[in-house]
Amino acid sequence: MTSWADIFGQPRSSGGFNSFNEYLHAVRVSGEMFDPRLQQAMVEDNPSQAGFLVPEQWAAFVLQRAIESSICMSRCQVWPITGSNVLKVPGVRDPDHSSGTLFGGIQEIWYDENAGLDDQNITTYLIQLTAHKLGMLSSGSSELAEDSANFESVLTASLQAAAQFFLDKAYLFGEGTGKPLGMLDPGNPALVVVNKNANTPSGSIILEDVLAMYAAQAPACRLRAEWIFTDELIPALYQMQVRVSNKANTDYVGGSATPVFVPDGQGGGTLLGRRVNFSEKMRAAGLQGDAAFICFDQYAIGIRRELQLRRSLEAGFKQDQIFWRLTTRVDGQSTWESKMKLQNGNVTSPFVVLQAR
Repeated sequence: MTSWADIFGQPRSSGGFNSFNEYLHAVRVSGEMFDPRLQQAMVEDNPSQAGFLVPEQWAAFVLQRAIESSICMSRCQVWPITGSNVLKVPGVRDPDHSSGTLFGGIQEIWYDENAGLDDQNITTYLIQLTAHKLGMLSSGSSELAEDSANFESVLTASLQAAAQFFLDKAYLFGEGTGKPLGMLDPGNPALVVVNKNANTPSGSIILEDVLAMYAAQAPACRLRAEWIFTDELIPALYQMQVRVSNKANTDYVGGSATPVFVPDGQGGGTLLGRRVNFSEKMRAAGLQGDAAFICFDQYAIGIRRELQLRRSLEAGFKQDQIFWRLTTRVDGQSTWESKMKLQNGNVTSPFVVLQAR
């Protein structure tokens, strides 16, 4: 599982604060009493209206919670974006095996002892990750902020949950304009959409759909891929079984006693030997994107170290409210430039979804 330390190394500074709650409290009262431990992210005359960089240790605390409870960040490639807002990581073009060529230029050559080899090259390209800003906004009354001993804890939990939810949503379905290009977005050139089976009920899924999705997963990725479904498909998965047709293949006359989906007692399970995850971030049942089979490590995420927390009184002055805004900068792209045609002509990908039903 990817951790903050894996991406950036161990956090170097707590900013002098003993806890994240202590840091939040210092930001909250900065308009009345500025704490010298706060590092201003921008130069303004009024410190309470500036943004403050979250110290590394507490940035790690917020983001680590998002990483651990997320679907995508704990499974994908994660690259730190440092210096500029752009990071370029290498990719390999490998779109077509049907002609006997691998990695865009490597072919098998059988030769005698004194024969020579023709020049061959692996075709590479650069994947550009550009840091896009994600903002999370929370507000509360002045009375709540001043009188509630649990205000900072509630705010912390809200920011953590928001970071986890919206980052996952972007890595799965982001349109790529000002945000990551999601694995399951139609704009992903590597996305494979599997046709539904003719017998699939509207808004549901059957074994034949699952088998077709399994076959469409890139062979080199299949043993690392995981299923992800909307919660609405849970009944269909629990009822899924191998069905037996009559001799004319015109009707089902029975089924297996052994379920195809095996629950694990922890909210997920296995299907065809691969892990199953359920998430409300998936599309509604029946829409494209409600069921997917993904090899997450074929998706690259770029993330900057900084989280910035800003407090403002101005927007809620009339209502006597305080606003808090946490921002972070990320990007995400497929490491596959296109789908892959296998030697037998079948088209595969690490990113497989079932068409709308």
